[in-house]
Amino acid sequence: MFARLRDPYQRLYIRYTIQLALNPLNWVDATHWVCAAYAQLVNRAPTSDEVNHWNERIRARPRDRLVLIWLLLTSAEFLRKHPNKRLPVSVTAAAEELHRARVQLVRTELPSAEVIVDLGGACSWSIEGALLAFGYPHPAREITIFDLPPDQRMFADTFKYLSAERSEWMEVRPGVRVRYWHRSFVDLDGISDQSVDLVWSGETIEHVTREEARQTIREVYRVLKPGGYFCLDTPNRLVTRLQFPDRWIHPEHKYEYTPQELSQGLQEAGFEVLRMLGICPMPRSVQQQVFDVTELYVNARITDEPENCYLFYVEARKPS
Repeated sequence: MFARLRDPYQRLYIRYTIQLALNPLNWVDATHWVCAAYAQLVNRAPTSDEVNHWNERIRARPRDRLVLIWLLLTSAEFLRKHPNKRLPVSVTAAAEELHRARVQLVRTELPSAEVIVDLGGACSWSIEGALLAFGYPHPAREITIFDLPPDQRMFADTFKYLSAERSEWMEVRPGVRVRYWHRSFVDLDGISDQSVDLVWSGETIEHVTREEARQTIREVYRVLKPGGYFCLDTPNRLVTRLQFPDRWIHPEHKYEYTPQELSQGLQEAGFEVLRMLGICPMPRSVQQQVFDVTELYVNARITDEPENCYLFYVEARKPS
C-alpha cells in the first residue's frame, strides 16, 4: 500500500498515524497522544508549554491530532533527528531554520540599548514581545512595540496574549517595562524627538509601500538620540525573486528591497550605514538562478556577504 505513495512524507505520515492510533492508551486523553507523538517522531518529551498548547487544540478539534503528526514530521527537528531517512527538505523545516538564524542575529548582533522602539514586534507566544522572546541579551529598560490592531493582524488567533497587550507600561521583567501601541509604525507620533536608543525593525519594512518606508525612516531618524541605532532585517529581492519572480514571497508584503536599495535610502535620510550582514546564504541558487529550498535549510547562518543571502541585516546610526 505504502509503495504507491511517491511522497516519502506521506508514507511516513501514514505509518506514524497508524502506530499512534493502534495504541489504546493514546486515546485516553490528549496528553497521551501528544507525549507519544513527540517520543516517536522527535525522540523527546514535549515541554509543558507544548503539552498545554496541543491539549487545547485537540480538545477543540480532535482532528488536530493529525496536524501535530504532520507538523512534527515536516519540522527541522525531525530532519536533524533522522538524517538517515534522507528526506527532502520541507518548506516548514526551512522556515524553522530561517527563524533560528534570525534568533541568533538578535542574540549576537544587535547593539546594546535601554530605550527601544520595536516596529511590528508583537510575539505570538510571549507578552514580552519578539525582541525579548528571541533573547535580546542587553539590559533594556523600556520597549514600545508598534503592531497592528487585533482585527487587522494576520493569524491573530495564534497570539496567546493578545488580550493582554496594553498601551500603558507593563513590567514584564524586573526593571523592564513594555507597552503596545496598536497602529501602523509609519507614524511614530507620541514618541518624543531624540528619546530612543534603538529602533528595531524585524522583518517589517517590507510590509509597507516604498513611500511609507521613506516616511518611517524619517520618523525613526526623528525619535533617535544622536548616536542612536536603526537596525533591521528584511528579505533580499536579489534572492527572493528566484523563488517568486512575479510576486512577493508573502501576501502582506508591499515591497522587497535589495541591500543596495535599502542602504541608499537610509543614507539619503541622513543615517550612517555601519555594516550589513546576510542571513542564510544561497550562493548556488544565485549562481544557477534557480531557487533551492534545501540550500536555505542547510545554510541557516549569518555571514558578512548580504548580496547572496535570503535575508539581510542593516545596522545604521544617526550621527552624533
